[in-house]
Amino acid sequence: MEIEIPKHLVRALWREIRLRYPAEAVALLFGTNVEEYAVIREVLPIANAIKGVHGFGIPRNAYASACNKRPGQLIGFFHSHLEDATPSSADIKTMQSDASMIWLIGRSGNPPNGRDFQLRAFCLGAVPSKDDPDEIAVKEVHS
Repeated sequence: MEIEIPKHLVRALWREIRLRYPAEAVALLFGTNVEEYAVIREVLPIANAIKGVHGFGIPRNAYASACNKRPGQLIGFFHSHLEDATPSSADIKTMQSDASMIWLIGRSGNPPNGRDFQLRAFCLGAVPSKDDPDEIAVKEVHS
């Protein structure tokens, strides 16, 4: 599987990470996801439901409101980590609640810096109970 994201949306995620630091930034990802190819067309930053530095949560009211107002399909979620763009055990449990979604994780560095910034994408695919998500290739494109 491969996911395509325009460079201006990557820059928007980086801005959101810096804005929310040291807490985890959170965003909804809208676009298209057909079989083995996904395209992110919109990034919608939302408030993190988890207060504090570690962890992320998606407020149900923000999630429902955003999905009702957007013409595109919700294809995934984004959140940031300070040190590693790999899903934590808590992330994997959250992923198991909706295995059809793409999970984009951004590493910011601590403190955030462009040199350490990294985006990685994951999914559980057809096996929602598995503990080892598949990594998806992320392709940054000009829009």
